[in-house]
Amino acid sequence: SHFHCAEEKESLINDEAPKKPEEILHEMKRIAELIQNGAIDFLKQEYKYLTVFLILFSILLIFVAEPVTGYFYTTISFLIGGFTSIMAGYIGMRIAVYTNVRTTKESATDISNGFHVAYRGGQVLGFTLVGMALLVLCLLIIVLSNIFWAGKTAVEMLSISKKDLRTSRCSSR
Repeated sequence: SHFHCAEEKESLINDEAPKKPEEILHEMKRIAELIQNGAIDFLKQEYKYLTVFLILFSILLIFVAEPVTGYFYTTISFLIGGFTSIMAGYIGMRIAVYTNVRTTKESATDISNGFHVAYRGGQVLGFTLVGMALLVLCLLIIVLSNIFWAGKTAVEMLSISKKDLRTSRCSSR
């Protein structure tokens, strides 16, 4: 628990005395820090399980999904996607907590202002995560295209069929 004592926890719930705006802001920052710490603790625990899953599933992919033995395009792409997901979760949690405390502050004075802060926070979150995912996907496509299609003409690239891929998979094992 991030509370230093029982009195601190109680003061958050039962504090009846009116406070000055700067006291309220200080308390909101303190609560936001507690929430941020809890969110990061949650993510650390979640990422332990996710890492185990990524490792175990990657081992399965090596034996089941790779078309050619010794080349790990599918597995590497899966791992890059998994780690991109981890980064997205971390960034998303940070933006969400950051936005929530500001939404609460603005909503205390005017619900319309609170809505606008929440909406903008959602936009930042969405565009950031989608932009990051598209960047990683484009980089992955560029790198794998350069590796896979190196030295081939456009006609050769278009003429490769599923049968050719199955044949190369069977003959390489």
